[in-house]
Amino acid sequence: MDHAAPPGSNLRTYALVGYVVYGLSLFSGLPMLIGAAIALFKRGAARGTVYHSHFDNMLTMFWVSLVVGLIGWMLTLVFVGFAVLGLLWVWVAWRTVKGLGRLGEGRPYDDRAMERYARV
Repeated sequence: MDHAAPPGSNLRTYALVGYVVYGLSLFSGLPMLIGAAIALFKRGAARGTVYHSHFDNMLTMFWVSLVVGLIGWMLTLVFVGFAVLGLLWVWVAWRTVKGLGRLGEGRPYDDRAMERYARV
C-alpha cells in the first residue's frame, strides 16, 4: 500500500498549519478551534496516508483539552486546577512539538498508525 499523499492534495501543508495553530493556542486557547476544524475536515482525505494520524492527534488534543481544561478551570476554586491546567499545557506542547517533528520527517504521529490503517 502506498502511504504517500495523492499528488496535489496539500495534506502536509494542512497538517503543518494545524500544528502551527495549535502552537499558537498555547498562548490563547481560541485558535485550537481552527486547528480542530482543519483536522476534522481533512482527516477523511488523509485516510491511508501518514497524515491521517496527525489529524487524529490534533482532534485528540482538542477533545482532551476541552474536557480537562473545563475540569481544571472548575478545580481552580480549590487551587488544584492550576496544576491540572499546567500539566495540560505541557501535554499539548509536547504533542504539538512531537507532531511537528514527525511531520517534518514524513512519518505518522504514531508509528503503529500505518499498521492500523493498512488493515482497515
